[in-house]
Amino acid sequence: MALRRAVSNVLAVGALVAGSTLGLSSVASAAPAGATDLSCPYMMICGEAPSGGSFAFKACRTFGLTNMVGIGEVNNNQTPGTKAKLYGRNMELLYTLTAPESFYITWDNVWYVKPC
Repeated sequence: MALRRAVSNVLAVGALVAGSTLGLSSVASAAPAGATDLSCPYMMICGEAPSGGSFAFKACRTFGLTNMVGIGEVNNNQTPGTKAKLYGRNMELLYTLTAPESFYITWDNVWYVKPC
């Protein structure tokens, strides 16, 4: 699993470098598509970044994130239909995840998580 993540990160960085070399701005936000293999306990939302940051939240309140930088994974493994929200620096809504849902994400602009 760690090797798979490392390969995904290397490929994403390679696409970023190639895109910036070729002047393709849309490649800069590229992340691997599809569901992730990030393990997350039932009734929680979890996230992991290549910078070493990670979280697993359950309580229905807003949590500030630290050390969440780069392309990583998010997994909303709460009760089916539960909507988790990810917010930016000024509490602007960036993503809404409806459980069960997981995907790769660029964490750089995500500052807060609200599980419900």
